[in-house]
Amino acid sequence: MMDESKQPLSRDNKSKLIWLSEKVLKRSESLLHIIGYIFLAFAIVDCLFLLVPPQFTNALWEFQTIGQLVERSPVPLIGLVFIFYRPEPAINIWELRLLKLLSWLCLLVGICYLMMLPLGIANTFRLHRANTLQLNARISQQQEQLQQRQNQLDRLTEDQLQNIFNSAIRQDNAPNIETPEQLREQAIGQLQLTQENLNTQAELTRINLTTTLTKTSIKTNLGAIFSGIAFISIWHLTRWARKLRIRY
Repeated sequence: MMDESKQPLSRDNKSKLIWLSEKVLKRSESLLHIIGYIFLAFAIVDCLFLLVPPQFTNALWEFQTIGQLVERSPVPLIGLVFIFYRPEPAINIWELRLLKLLSWLCLLVGICYLMMLPLGIANTFRLHRANTLQLNARISQQQEQLQQRQNQLDRLTEDQLQNIFNSAIRQDNAPNIETPEQLREQAIGQLQLTQENLNTQAELTRINLTTTLTKTSIKTNLGAIFSGIAFISIWHLTRWARKLRIRY
């Protein structure tokens, strides 16, 4: 006996199946478009909150803002891909006007991303100089404090040094020290050791700051290039939306 599931479909059933497939496809396309517009709206709101209030000429704000704009670029790109996905040219006049506007905006946004590159490079050097000045100022302050302590040790009179030595002996804070002069020499040696540790730590901090800034700058600037190319590519590949005409 022939299996009913393998029986050929009638003409009416084939027509219904084709109609149902087309309906599901159109609903799926509409869903992609809705999600695309939502993604794009989220991206616009996010960018507005990111850019307001602006702090232009602030190198740190500009550098961080460019990085955050680059990190957020995939969301509008995905949204635009969903919006412009049109297997069939069935578009009403109002949506076509919106698509034309979005296509030109892709070009504008892409150019803006590419223009972030020189600004990002300039801000990298500005931040490097600022970090260097801040680190040098902090090191100079600490070195000045160490120098003041050493000067205080050098200016101690014999009586003052003897009193400090006697106090250290009573509190058992001066093991293996037999004379006040040895106590002075030990204190000066500790200051010199602190100075050496300070210089070593300052050099490590300088290297870490430079490395982190360089890596972040490379990532941000490359991201700006890729984002700019992506937006301009969408503009180029959606020229059909700019050329398409609908007759009333």
